[in-house]
Amino acid sequence: HVQRLLPNLVKKKVEDLDLSMFDQKLRYDIYDALGKDHLRRGNIDQAEKAFILSENRNKLTAIGKEYYHIGMMDKAVEAFKMAGNEAELRNLGEKCMIKGKYLQAVECFAVLKDKEMLKALGQECMDKQRWQIALQAFEAIGDLDKVAELGDRAASEREFDTAMQAYQLAGQI
Repeated sequence: HVQRLLPNLVKKKVEDLDLSMFDQKLRYDIYDALGKDHLRRGNIDQAEKAFILSENRNKLTAIGKEYYHIGMMDKAVEAFKMAGNEAELRNLGEKCMIKGKYLQAVECFAVLKDKEMLKALGQECMDKQRWQIALQAFEAIGDLDKVAELGDRAASEREFDTAMQAYQLAGQI
């Protein structure tokens, strides 16, 4: 019966649907069918919401890949996080590093709790004077020595707001 419901449901936003009258399995089936229909129509955002509600990790991974291909890295990171797909998060983090999308790379490696990659990424961003992203990377691994070093380097480049932020984070102020 799910297919008979779809034409009426697809007209509404996924977040506006109330399917609480159905049992969990049927609700998941409806959200899953709805997600596939939205995906077929090119409504990636609505498809993603439906797959989140149906807990379809494989489809969320497919959504993440789609976002990556159209250059929406933030959305790709979120989709892979929701899918719990660590391999895709690592792959995306590495691709983001190569493409210079450091903020998204930090986000990927922070989710993975990959201290080695975060430290390398933080160092690379610090060397390129991408202070805020470097600060996020070092903060994610709790490396207060690197945070303080970043403060010193930012201060020497007259980036006083960033230096103050780093010194506060390192507990030096």
